[in-house]
Amino acid sequence: MNWNPVHALTEELAGISVTDEQAWLEYVPLAARLAALGEPEPLRRWPGLARPFADRLDAILMERSQEGIWDLQQSVGKDLALAVIDAQDFSCFLNREQSILAQRAVSALTAWIDEAERTPLDESAAAMLRMFLRRFPLPEDDRLAVVDAPMSLGQEGIIAAAARPCPTIEAEWPPLSLPAVQLSEVYQLDAGRPSDRMKRCFGRDAVVEIPLLGKLAVSRRVDDHWRVVIDIDREDGTVPDVELLRLGRLPGQPADDAPGRWLVDVRPWEHFQRERLMEAPLVVGFRNGYRLRVK
Repeated sequence: MNWNPVHALTEELAGISVTDEQAWLEYVPLAARLAALGEPEPLRRWPGLARPFADRLDAILMERSQEGIWDLQQSVGKDLALAVIDAQDFSCFLNREQSILAQRAVSALTAWIDEAERTPLDESAAAMLRMFLRRFPLPEDDRLAVVDAPMSLGQEGIIAAAARPCPTIEAEWPPLSLPAVQLSEVYQLDAGRPSDRMKRCFGRDAVVEIPLLGKLAVSRRVDDHWRVVIDIDREDGTVPDVELLRLGRLPGQPADDAPGRWLVDVRPWEHFQRERLMEAPLVVGFRNGYRLRVK
């Protein structure tokens, strides 16, 4: 009998009885993949199936995103391919249901998907992802790049050898002016909005020199809405061309109201997780091919 991906997924979903959160997390990604393949009806049922634990839905999706990121970082071979497929399925879910999800759940899922896109593959994982796409021919608009064209580290190395290198400038934030204060204590004591004490401890300014751009002033701070604010300016007040910015694994977005300012939203994360996320290295990619890493 010829393989039919829609029929196969429909049968698998029929065998899942959604009686708790874990079963719901098994149902949703398969239903989202099925919707991408042209059968949306099972996915339409997810809000009703989630009703018994609707008050925890944001936390459930955030925890699943954290688990997914851990799997991507710790797995190899076929397990790594399965971790990427999980992110691919939840990307299909996000593409269709983003408008009715809370922003912190959207941010968590986006961070997971971004991590999948950046994950280096080994030969076994790349081969399994090629097989996955043959068996489940997702529309191009739904495919993650790592699934659409999976390359192993060896294949990437061949391409990278022919490409212009991307040199990285390493820098460090200046040390705290209050050596007796442990930043972790500040995070633990604060609740709700960031306190003035935490803002003083987290805020840093550095001057770095980037080839072809000269000296740049780079600063970081946290605002009242738990967004890390990064400002990047030249000495003459002009704004350098920044191609990308991320804080650890979290992507930054350019601010609409201030050239040279980028925002990294840490609101979706639980309070105890923010310390690790906010203290991660800052990576800035410039359009001239150089990268800056501040830690």
